Amino acid sequence: SELSLGGHGEEAWGMSDAPLCPVEALQGGTIEDSGPHFTQLDFANATIGGGVLRNGAVQEEIRFLICPELIVSRAIAEPMATHEALLMRGFERFSNYSGYGHATFAFAGPHVAAAGPPAEPPAETELL
Repeated sequence: SELSLGGHGEEAWGMSDAPLCPVEALQGGTIEDSGPHFTQLDFANATIGGGVLRNGAVQEEIRFLICPELIVSRAIAEPMATHEALLMRGFERFSNYSGYGHATFAFAGPHVAAAGPPAEPPAETELL
């Protein structure tokens, strides 16, 4: 889904009288390990996926490499303006990793998700 402030840019936030929803920021850990019950934020690059198809190996690129279904968004999304965002749902994490950046980033084996209660459907991860 594409989300937009309707072309008004950052100043639209200051003019809005709409209440914001509750927000919880977690300290420590990684975005992808926060769990599927959180909307995970990634705001690294106007071009979705950043340098994932070139030589990137930091926040946004790592997210797309461990969840390769996200790479499809590169084919359908143009670079975003400052007042736009994309909301992606229902993708799966396939890989674990270690390190960060070109010097230390490495594949660390397949990712195995923790099983929830049998009667409960799996929660969809959201990335904004």
